[in-house]
Amino acid sequence: DLASLKKLQGVFDRMEMDSFEEVRKIRKDSLVAPVKRPVDWTDKGSEKRTDSENKIVKNPKAPRVIADSDAFSDRKIFYIPSERLFWGGGSSMKPSGKKQLEILAAFMKRLPCQTTIGELAPGKSPQDSPSPQKSLERAWAVANYLTEKQGLPKSRFSIAVPNLGPAEQPYRQRMIQIALILRTMD
Repeated sequence: DLASLKKLQGVFDRMEMDSFEEVRKIRKDSLVAPVKRPVDWTDKGSEKRTDSENKIVKNPKAPRVIADSDAFSDRKIFYIPSERLFWGGGSSMKPSGKKQLEILAAFMKRLPCQTTIGELAPGKSPQDSPSPQKSLERAWAVANYLTEKQGLPKSRFSIAVPNLGPAEQPYRQRMIQIALILRTMD
């Protein structure tokens, strides 16, 4: 019938193409009438402000100092194998060793304390124990890296001669011992 053809006339006027260009021609004739959708506008908006519910605290709780925590009371000495920090038998540091000391320095910046650094011997036999000179060079290299490169104060550090450590704790390899002496022990 003629009335239906007139309604369909606008549908077949042009060919549809998918493209990135903007469509400039708008079809006015359609088989389906547009639906009027109700929009619910509120006076104050649909979201609440989050800062309106915040309250000012006059006496905020002081942040916990990590040295005062019982969780870290038995974690005052760090042992790092020397082979992870240094190349061969020398005192030149590896990049991976510097990365480990960087992590330790971030912890030490939050924990103001005196620090003693030394190298422990792996056993009691003379061939296992490193020379005191080599141990002092390695301890000095660790202390120098923490003060010069990581910015920790030099007054907090001291280096020590090799120590065999407790008899019940034998070491299989050379270990750098970094002992944190907390302020409660001053």
